[in-house]
Amino acid sequence: ALGVAASMAGGMHANFGTMTKPLHAGNAARNGVLAAQLAGRGFTAADDIVEAPMGFVRLFTPEQDHDLERVAGLGEPWEVIEPGLAVKRYPCCYAAHRAADAVITLAERHDLAAEQVQEIVLHVGPGGIEADGYVGPMRYRRPKNGTEAKFSLEYVLAAALTDRQLVLATFEDDTVRRTGPEAPQALLARVRTVEDAQRHPLAGEYREPPGGDAGGAPHGLLPDQYAVVEIRLADGRVLTECVTEPRGGPANPLSWEELEAKYRDCGGPLIGEAGVSRSLELLRDLDTLGDVRELTRTLVPT
Repeated sequence: ALGVAASMAGGMHANFGTMTKPLHAGNAARNGVLAAQLAGRGFTAADDIVEAPMGFVRLFTPEQDHDLERVAGLGEPWEVIEPGLAVKRYPCCYAAHRAADAVITLAERHDLAAEQVQEIVLHVGPGGIEADGYVGPMRYRRPKNGTEAKFSLEYVLAAALTDRQLVLATFEDDTVRRTGPEAPQALLARVRTVEDAQRHPLAGEYREPPGGDAGGAPHGLLPDQYAVVEIRLADGRVLTECVTEPRGGPANPLSWEELEAKYRDCGGPLIGEAGVSRSLELLRDLDTLGDVRELTRTLVPT
């Protein structure tokens, strides 16, 4: 109960790999809706809640650094416009997406099987895994269940190679625990992660992130991170792939077909095939939809 309550005060990395991690996003969304509903009914709150002496900025910034200039210009620009929305292609921690893209690309390009692989080596940029005492989100080397597997670089890379896809079923408990020579568990010990002291030459030159300051961004999610994957085969070959822009990121958006596949994977178990197909028809033409209730009716779980 204390662990759940702690995250209700503000999501925290210590709960990554547990059921409470997705509660972070759900609770934030619920609270946003509740706040809007209360305001719509005349519920009152401080008008200067952001800048007040005991307001949001003062509370959530260090004592010596509550300068309003740091947060001035809110909405200039809105992140949904610049750099734009990121849609997670895979149902696991976003810090693993570049590496997953690289492994799936190599597995498909060379028709790889687990038995051919001697080692998978992942290179990430400085601060991509752990820095300055900060332990990144990918906390589990040997995950025991699905919630832990979503925060395991070793499992994500192993599953990406053996299955050549990462879907919701990839992170079910029984799927994570499966054994055999072609199962991800057989590959975990052959996955090695390296945080480069200097930027990897395959990643190209450093690019200034939007806004010119990535100092406050979480490690592993920096806009100029990269993943260089080396798959070393038993026959002596080394296959290499570098990903700087993950699939689904603002600079590398998903196609409609990829979005539809993800939507079917997520929505199918809840609203059924008929609900998914009908809602997709309406979502495709959302801008011209006369009444949004026509869409919301299709989203009720069966």
